[in-house]
Amino acid sequence: NVPGVDGVGPKTATQLIQKYGTIEGVIENISALREDAEIRNRKKIAESIEGHIDRLRLARRLVEVAHNVPLEEITDGAHDIATLLSKKEVDPTHLAQLFEKFEFQSLFKEFKGLLGNSSRIEVPSNYDYQTILADQFASWCTLFLAQDEFSFDLETTSLDVRIAAIVGVSICWSSTQSFYIPIGHKTEEQTQVRWSDFVAATGARFADPKVRKSGQNIKYDISILELNGVEVRGVAFDSMVAAYLINPDSRNFNLTALANDYLRLPVIEYDEITEGKADFSEVAIADATRYACQDAHYAWLLKEQLMQRIEADGLTRVFSELEVPLIPVLARIERVGIKVDVEKLRTMSAEFAAELLELETKIYAEAGGNFNINSPKQLADIFFNKLGISTKGVKKTKTGFSTDSSVLEKLAESHPLPALILEYRSLHKLKSTYTDALTEVISPKTGRVHTRLNQTITGTGRLSSSDPNLQNIPVQSAQGRRIRSAFIPEKGSFFIAADYSQIELRLLAHLSEDENLIRAFREGHDIHSATAREIMGLSANEEVSSEVRRIGKTINFGIVYGMGAFRLGRELGIPVSQASNYITSYFNRYPKVKEYFAKIEESALAQGEVQTIYGRKRVISSIDTSGRDQGFAMRAAVNAPLQGSAADIIKLAMIRVDELLRRAYPGAQLVLQIHDELLIEAPDHGTEQNNALMGAIVEAMESVITLKVPLKVDAGSGYDWQAAQS
Repeated sequence: NVPGVDGVGPKTATQLIQKYGTIEGVIENISALREDAEIRNRKKIAESIEGHIDRLRLARRLVEVAHNVPLEEITDGAHDIATLLSKKEVDPTHLAQLFEKFEFQSLFKEFKGLLGNSSRIEVPSNYDYQTILADQFASWCTLFLAQDEFSFDLETTSLDVRIAAIVGVSICWSSTQSFYIPIGHKTEEQTQVRWSDFVAATGARFADPKVRKSGQNIKYDISILELNGVEVRGVAFDSMVAAYLINPDSRNFNLTALANDYLRLPVIEYDEITEGKADFSEVAIADATRYACQDAHYAWLLKEQLMQRIEADGLTRVFSELEVPLIPVLARIERVGIKVDVEKLRTMSAEFAAELLELETKIYAEAGGNFNINSPKQLADIFFNKLGISTKGVKKTKTGFSTDSSVLEKLAESHPLPALILEYRSLHKLKSTYTDALTEVISPKTGRVHTRLNQTITGTGRLSSSDPNLQNIPVQSAQGRRIRSAFIPEKGSFFIAADYSQIELRLLAHLSEDENLIRAFREGHDIHSATAREIMGLSANEEVSSEVRRIGKTINFGIVYGMGAFRLGRELGIPVSQASNYITSYFNRYPKVKEYFAKIEESALAQGEVQTIYGRKRVISSIDTSGRDQGFAMRAAVNAPLQGSAADIIKLAMIRVDELLRRAYPGAQLVLQIHDELLIEAPDHGTEQNNALMGAIVEAMESVITLKVPLKVDAGSGYDWQAAQS
């Protein structure tokens, strides 16, 4: 695989070498390659190779093993090469040091047994980690209550906050000292601190907004404390969130990764401490002190390191005004959860099962026999061998021709079977992921589903949902809408669904400063109809049909996401040339939009990053492009200011709405966030008061930021999620 030689990936390179023997053989046979029917894209590949012969030869030299090194001259001054290369006993201490130095974390775990005692990470000698037992607790509290800032971490018996029992609390306010207060260890006769005594002595400090708190993934610890009677206010720093802001496309923000990246310190792993134990309550207090004190201590040390980066990178505003205040809001949403109608889900699941059986019958009839519908290999065999569907333009993987959704959509134009497979897959996913699975994740303690809202997953700044994922229920399909109708409020309550309307298009108008686009929003026009009217050349008197409006909508959002003529043509079912004309017409109508995209692309290339309206950054070199085409990173970078700014606004709206509800509408609470939509559950006080609450929510969301065009929120209410959206 030669960088810069387009079209010559590992598979093609192997094929060429097998055919022509060597790199030089390939170069000598470029003319033959141009006419070789066995090589796909042969003319383009031949042209690319011919233009990069020097680079190809250099790439070959770089991977060639030198076979003329004078081995007899290799020595470390005391031993010759034979001695140096002879088999020796493992030096576990040296090996552990090498793994630590070169950050071979997975190898360190793999060789744990081999390394023996050296696998035990020791606390650096200049760090003072202390256990605070019951007889020391009062004197320790005198020190603790004098602090106006501290980091903390909880040790518990489970990652599920609703069933986790607190085993201990670690607290740090020093660069060299940290403390562990054991509370629920089972295996010790030492007198531990009672939870009631801990709450009585420290609860007011945790609740004081003037006392700054920090931690690593502090959202979890907040929820545990709140569920155990301790209010937490004054959250000022989270090392995981800070590291995410600095590099949102990084894959790992756990404490081990951050300690390696920023502190260059070893980490005591959870698995090391809990090996052979049912949970943390069985860990010896001495071992728990080493581990837990380190967690709180490293969070404290990371605060200084990461805040310097936050400030240097111009991320202070988005960190302090959006991401940190959002942490307790997300913790509350996760704790509250949302109720589902179990019987309704079970009924739907049975109906979906019957529909799937009907689809199977249709699929087998079209295929001319039974096969495993979920097997891509068997499916490809049915399509391309048995039915003889053309493979022209179909992606090929290591296992054969692709049958992913994009391929099926294309094949559906020439045969009915691919469309049936798509319908089957969609329904099967809804059944397995939602109607079957949701009833299994209802908390026995609350009777509600508690999704996790992840703050540090997406590169754009948007929140994601997991365990279960409630953001991916398709709102456009009838089955998806039915599933949403199974989400219900408690008896005596109702839902309000408030959704930002066309927020990314409004941001495009604001950021591009295009007069025509701004005017359309300010005058309250239907932007999709307006775009369709302009591009289709309709007069002011001609009605825009729903189909024509769909064209306008597809073009509007296609432009935002960097859709080219080929993709737009496929989406609309029109020739590429016509799609290209639509895009040209769009930019003629909104010329500053094209200028804006060009400016962003130029800035991205020059600076290597792009920013949102709140200063959130995305670094181009960090964007994961695996499995993507060459233009993906740039399209993602150009789109990032729009998607990221939309993420900024919805996060600010969550903070404002949460504050509004807690201050003025007791009992009302945020229960879900789905992209640009907030779902609120509130006591049903009758039409007048309910409408007043909905109006207050809309006003709060529309006034979070002033743009050159008005923000618009569509809101509805009802006694299930789907009804509130209608």
